[in-house]
Amino acid sequence: MFDRAGDYDVVASKAGHASASLRVRVTQGRCHVQTESWRPALAVL
Repeated sequence: MFDRAGDYDVVASKAGHASASLRVRVTQGRCHVQTESWRPALAVL
């Protein structure tokens, strides 16, 4: 459980797979998760 209000950015990615960018906003002890963007990851060979 978060104990501090604020915005937290989470980026997850894996080579050859899609990557996700999430923004988590914590206000007054409540956690709100919003999907910022989804984008395909291009494998560079």
